[in-house]
Amino acid sequence: MTVAYSFADVNLILSGPGTADLILSESGVADEGITVVRTGDQNTMTGGATRGVIHSLHMTRSGRITLRLRKDSPYNRILNTLANYQFSSGAYHGQNILTVSNRVWGDEVDATQCAFVRYPDGTWAKAAALTEWMFDCGDIAQQLGDGTLVAA
Repeated sequence: MTVAYSFADVNLILSGPGTADLILSESGVADEGITVVRTGDQNTMTGGATRGVIHSLHMTRSGRITLRLRKDSPYNRILNTLANYQFSSGAYHGQNILTVSNRVWGDEVDATQCAFVRYPDGTWAKAAALTEWMFDCGDIAQQLGDGTLVAA
């Protein structure tokens, strides 16, 4: 059986103060796409004098989600306006919810307590640069699909 992956099946939904659900699909998203990175390890292993070890479980599920857009993406203006609004008051900051999903593969990442990290770096050069929007997220729950493809 042939199995195919397509970034066209991936969506990012952003909900938070100042916006209704904003659905970002393949259009305008750079080839480098979306990255979810955990803030820290879930485990610390400590070795003892007798060669034994103890594992310490850390319950944090925080991390960072980075969305990479092409310079010509209309989402840049929308996200910039949203960041302006959320940076204007602590009442709006850190309340975003992000969902990254691939409905065909069954992958889903749900992140809450998300805040814009900063405005993206600006680069104007011979070749158009990527615009990276970063969100620090207090809680990230991840469920990867089992490889059984579902028709979209």
